[in-house]
Amino acid sequence: MKKTGMIRHLFTACLISLSLYVSAQEDSYNNWQLGVYGGISQYYGDISNKTWSSKFADETKFSFGAMARYHFSELHGLGLHFQHSAIYSEKPLKADETTVFDLKYSGTYNHISLQSYLNFTNFLFGVSDRKVDIYGTLGIGVITWNGVLSKISNGNLVVDNTTAAANFLKTRAATFPIGIGLAFTVAPNVKINIESSLTTVLSDEIDFFIDWKEYDILTS
Repeated sequence: MKKTGMIRHLFTACLISLSLYVSAQEDSYNNWQLGVYGGISQYYGDISNKTWSSKFADETKFSFGAMARYHFSELHGLGLHFQHSAIYSEKPLKADETTVFDLKYSGTYNHISLQSYLNFTNFLFGVSDRKVDIYGTLGIGVITWNGVLSKISNGNLVVDNTTAAANFLKTRAATFPIGIGLAFTVAPNVKINIESSLTTVLSDEIDFFIDWKEYDILTS
């Protein structure tokens, strides 16, 4: 994935690519919180040169998952997250908009991660019974993926999972997910959360194309 302009685009995409989930929690702070969620996902890597806004035309796919989190206090928690998502991206031309690249990638991934939780609102302003809280998450995880890399012009197959092993390409890697969200209390034990996350995949092979420069990145 090329560096030029990508930091700005990824930061914006992380804010825009949102997941919505509903969670249930007991009244006291030292308890379990369970949730399910659905949203969207985008991929940023070698087979991509679009901005986040351009991707919304045809490169944004659906994502869903579940979460179980234990809260040690009103500030801190630790949760196990699972996410399944489809991803799609295509790159007709290189960054110079002249040189033909002619590749598209379509795939799915499963992501399991252990994420720490910090309630920013309680941390900064003191613990209180609020209707809205701002929080952040940070963790480590493992991702597995399946996909097909092919030509845009004629649909010819370049790589899929049946040939990935022969090409020494991976289908599993470690990840570093980071997220920020808003939690709205709608009932004593029910919250609706709007959350955005950016996951750095410690591999350049999630799209089955290697340029040996950067990690692939997912937003959801």
